[in-house]
Order: sequence, then C-alpha cells, then structure tokens
Amino acid sequence: MARSGTGDGLPPADVVYVNAGISRPSANWLKALRPGGRLLFPLQGEQRRGGMLRVEEPGDGKLSSWPARFISPASFIPCQAEQDAEIEGDLAAAFARGDIASVQSIRFGGEPGESCWLAGGSWWLSTAPP
Repeated sequence: MARSGTGDGLPPADVVYVNAGISRPSANWLKALRPGGRLLFPLQGEQRRGGMLRVEEPGDGKLSSWPARFISPASFIPCQAEQDAEIEGDLAAAFARGDIASVQSIRFGGEPGESCWLAGGSWWLSTAPP
C-alpha cells in the first residue's frame, strides 16, 4: 500500500532516502533512524535549487547536534507535504552563496550561533562540527 513517508509510524531504519525536495527535514524521518542511521534528502525550496543533505544519527540518543553535510547540489520534484514557506527566501540565499561544502552539522533547538549556515526555526545548519 502506498502512503506518505512524512507521516507518523515509520519503522526503525538504518537509512532513510528521500527523493522529493523539501524545505526542512521531517521529524518523522529523524525519529525513524536507528543509532548511527543516515538520512539523505534533497533540501530545497520551491525554486528547486538545493542540495542532497546527509544527516547521521550520532548514536548517543540526544537530539542536539548531529553530523551533516551536503553530498552534491540537487534539483528534485518538490515533496507534497511539510514545506516551510517561511524559510524560502533564506534557503534560496544560502544556496546562492555556493558554500554548501562548509556545512558540518545540523542542530536542534537553541539559538543559531556564528556558525549558522541556515536557520530553519527549530533546527539550523552549522559550519561547526557537531
């Protein structure tokens, strides 16, 4: 049976691969990752310009700062769920800078610091290691 991969109840996984562009990581994808699991998804806005972001669950059970890096630039068909319209301009500006290789971590909660590459509300990408 086909269903949305952004909904609740995803089984535990070592790898979650997403092939539709989205403006933020789904909390359900992150929750589904086993310790050391990896999430690969195209982070992009409606303009379809973005990058494939690889996020790794650090295995310590904490949701604060996880290793993350862009694998490559990407342009995908947009995901039909969970787009964040408020981040569109910031997302486009971040990718226009062209420094995707500087991203080293994704952080959850707290105020974005000097290392902030992109602030997404409850999460942000950082140029500092986790």
